Amino acid sequence: MGVRKSFAINTDIERFLIIKAFTEEEAYQILAEELLKDEYLLHYIQSMDTDDGLIYSILNNKNTVGNIYKKIDVFWNNTQHSNEYKRNYQLHNYGEDVDNIKFSNEFLIFTIILVLKKGLWYENFNMLDLSATSNKIEYLYQIDK
Repeated sequence: MGVRKSFAINTDIERFLIIKAFTEEEAYQILAEELLKDEYLLHYIQSMDTDDGLIYSILNNKNTVGNIYKKIDVFWNNTQHSNEYKRNYQLHNYGEDVDNIKFSNEFLIFTIILVLKKGLWYENFNMLDLSATSNKIEYLYQIDK
């Protein structure tokens, strides 16, 4: 399968991680699995209030047009994950069975990765494959003075 690489990850001022993975996608997967423990991030993803959380970010994305379901499809690229989100959104807004709103782990992991890549959670998120650089020093994050 190859050699594991070291991926340096800066999530914010308080957190710097090194993840050992074969590929960048695997590093994202490992990070997303770890972030399943972050109740604030989960609330951001699972909140169905249009003035809060991920749905708020989706609705205010200037790159999408049309109604909310179209925007959801655009955000999740018309995958089964967009269908899962739309189903839960409908339950929240139009259903009587609000207690059955649940997201699969697969959905949550996929969405965490998407949120990270789109820069919607961490202001200064960076991931660097340390084996791909020949520089003696590599800045992941620097506070400008």
